[in-house]
Amino acid sequence: MMPILPFIEDNFENIKAILDKTKENGGSFVLPWLAVSLRDRQKEYYYQKLDLLFPNLRKRYENTYRQITCNSLKSKELYHQIASHCQKIGLSLGVGKKFINESKQLNFNF
Repeated sequence: MMPILPFIEDNFENIKAILDKTKENGGSFVLPWLAVSLRDRQKEYYYQKLDLLFPNLRKRYENTYRQITCNSLKSKELYHQIASHCQKIGLSLGVGKKFINESKQLNFNF
């Protein structure tokens, strides 16, 4: 469940839809990270796309985020809502031991 783009996707309705679809399609857990990282050339590329698709957001990003990581300003509230909804629909937050124990090592022989 990453990245979640601040000011664009960081609303509970959007995240709830992702959680519900995860459960509907057999998912058992989610790894939420309510942020996006903008390293090196990613930042300029992302800003170009913001200019194209969301012209008023670039300035807001520049004023709000001075680091590589752009965390949603709503993260604390959203994490509580995510935890509550995951409990309600039976999704785990994070990778559990069961998943790790059942995972198989992929072997690519060429």
